[in-house]
Amino acid sequence: MAERTDLPDLDAGEAASTGYGVSADFWRVQVIWIQNGSLTLLRAGTAARRRWDAVLDTIEVALGSVEFTAMRRNRYCVSAAAVVPDEPRCTARLRRVGPLGAFRSEVTFDGYVAQTASGALVLASHGASPTSTLIVTDASGAEVGRGYDSHQHAIESLAHHYGLPMPLALIDEGRRQ
Repeated sequence: MAERTDLPDLDAGEAASTGYGVSADFWRVQVIWIQNGSLTLLRAGTAARRRWDAVLDTIEVALGSVEFTAMRRNRYCVSAAAVVPDEPRCTARLRRVGPLGAFRSEVTFDGYVAQTASGALVLASHGASPTSTLIVTDASGAEVGRGYDSHQHAIESLAHHYGLPMPLALIDEGRRQ
């Protein structure tokens, strides 16, 4: 955004109270315009509201110019989907470890040092059931997410945590002997 617009990036520590903030949710990105530290929509027909709308136009054009698709716009923000490559760009390996009843698996990523890009998945209950979910920890053992319903979703979340390229291929190596 900074390269394609003259708008201040509030996420980059800009001192301004007016600018944009960005949030991501897997393949979608949402750019929110904040004016004078507020998300309150300005009154229609005013110069300030025309500026607000023009900024959202600028954001929409900037996202479209870098191949984002499925644009959605409302009065406060613009969201768009990233183009997803057809081929995996990262490989994750899942290996079950510990006692069978521990429901614990280690995750490593091919080409990345385990001390900086790995983690673990642990079942968030006392046994497999339809309501069980997974807890994800990073290489240092800190929790980085919970509530995932599949190993694939949990590992994708861990990959996003590390900023690894997506999509990823998952190789389930089973239980370590």
